[in-house]
Amino acid sequence: MNPIIAVSVLIYFALGVCLWLLVRSARLAAGKLPVTSDWLDDLSIKRYRPMLRLLAAEDLPFVTKQTGFSSLIAARLRAQRCLIVRSRRRL
Repeated sequence: MNPIIAVSVLIYFALGVCLWLLVRSARLAAGKLPVTSDWLDDLSIKRYRPMLRLLAAEDLPFVTKQTGFSSLIAARLRAQRCLIVRSRRRL
């Protein structure tokens, strides 16, 4: 068997497994969020106010004054904060 074909088959197999895992996790996540009237009654903007602090730009002036600051650091800080907000688990 040609080594290029063998490597191609392995890559396609790995991509297939990754796709299967992605679809499986999306299906499982969809079933974890039942929207009921009790859930809607508990929904409040005040509950999410601390998360808005993560998205605020008020810390950026402080970070820009630090030695060794670069635009890469600011971009990384913003990206990490967005990931934290997106990954918040529902109670």
